[in-house]
Amino acid sequence: MRPLLAGRNLPVVRWVVCGAMDVVVDLTAPQQGVSLAEPDDLKSFKVLARGREGDSEGLANALEGVGRLADDGHAFIDADAVRRLAGERANDPDWSSGFDGMLAYARSKGWMDESGTAIQAHVEWEPAGGSA
Repeated sequence: MRPLLAGRNLPVVRWVVCGAMDVVVDLTAPQQGVSLAEPDDLKSFKVLARGREGDSEGLANALEGVGRLADDGHAFIDADAVRRLAGERANDPDWSSGFDGMLAYARSKGWMDESGTAIQAHVEWEPAGGSA
């Protein structure tokens, strides 16, 4: 179950431009969508939310089926969802091996959820109309 986040003061990291494996959540589009930028960058991982800064309810809703927003403002993204978002890249044995290595590293740092199936990611906000 998704935690209730309305009215919470969530941490804001900074405004950013994509340059890593980002789970990009566009809260500005009529059909909100989630995509994966730079799937080959297995050294960096975050959620990039495009829209009104601090719209935690909108972000939580957009992440349904992909992951969830935690009480502290981080997100947990399902590893299987990352594979789906990576599309054909996920069928490449080298990519799959590299992603498994990324998950092992995240696990060693305590950046996986209790079930070991979702990766913790910090959330960075980009203003509506920003470039990425």
